[in-house]
Amino acid sequence: HVGLHAQRGRPGVALAIDVTLCGDTPGVELSRLPIKLGAGPAIKYFDWAPAAGYGTAVPRRLTDRLERVAEGAGIDYQREVLLGGATDAYGIQLSGTGVLTGCISIPSRYIHSAVGCVHLDDVDRAADLIVAFIADISANGLPE
Repeated sequence: HVGLHAQRGRPGVALAIDVTLCGDTPGVELSRLPIKLGAGPAIKYFDWAPAAGYGTAVPRRLTDRLERVAEGAGIDYQREVLLGGATDAYGIQLSGTGVLTGCISIPSRYIHSAVGCVHLDDVDRAADLIVAFIADISANGLPE
């Protein structure tokens, strides 16, 4: 699916955009999942979906670059490690001969339900980070 599209396009770098679980959701321990609603988008470092048997480890050169871009643009962000879920980054990363792939996540409460909830500031900051990252890649080339 998404991996086939990435293989056809042969990108030098890719970002999956998804939601992620918030540890400040009632009934969830923040210490197990330190992502908060309203604290900015999350830059993914690693995820793993045991039931599906796959996940993504984002290369450090990409997470470092995303952090530098966010800091340079004054965008608050969070760091994400998610166990128990994964994104399309996995399929993109393994497409063709491999693609440098990361993920920007929007913190969300009650994912995959009729009452899913995000903070609009997190959505806006995620869009700002994506645009700033594209501008940075255009000006400075791919992360090395």
